[in-house]
Amino acid sequence: MKVVKKFDRDKRTELVSRIFDEVLMKNDYPLPFNRLEFHIRDFDVTSFEEDKALICLSYNNPFILEMDERGLAILVRHELFRLTLRLTSPRLIEDVIVGKELIKRGFGDELFYMYYNLLMKSKHEEKVHSFVRANIPWIIFSGLDDYNSKFLKELVSKLYKRKFPETKKLFLVLCKLSETNIRGALREFESVMA
Repeated sequence: MKVVKKFDRDKRTELVSRIFDEVLMKNDYPLPFNRLEFHIRDFDVTSFEEDKALICLSYNNPFILEMDERGLAILVRHELFRLTLRLTSPRLIEDVIVGKELIKRGFGDELFYMYYNLLMKSKHEEKVHSFVRANIPWIIFSGLDDYNSKFLKELVSKLYKRKFPETKKLFLVLCKLSETNIRGALREFESVMA
């Protein structure tokens, strides 16, 4: 597989590049692509088409800004695993699938570290999309690590004054997300996020 990196060079991007290389070399899951592009830009996206894949991390990600090696390692692993699964759902639903699989593979502590830090450092707009995004971490841990799930759920309830009752059914479906109910989750997701 050919790896192409595109970003302006500075101490932060050099650190991210090094961590990307380390995680890629230790990656236990096959990446079914001939070409992988890695960018550090002004937005986050992970996508693929046929035998090419792309990972873009936002330069403004708190882990990049703070040069947090632990956070960067799990962030990169998370996006590489997203590519391994070749998902085509909305990003938040993919996050649930990827997160649950990473926990099953022994990365629960790292994933908790990532989501806890992102929750504490993100802006908390009192809008439904922001509320759904903030609840994804506890949903990921639900049924796999109830202690961390409860902790993250309580944290979100402290961060958000306003609750959105229309999200309750979506959260229930996402907690039990599987191949058999993904269509129902997509319908519920679209109705809430519309």
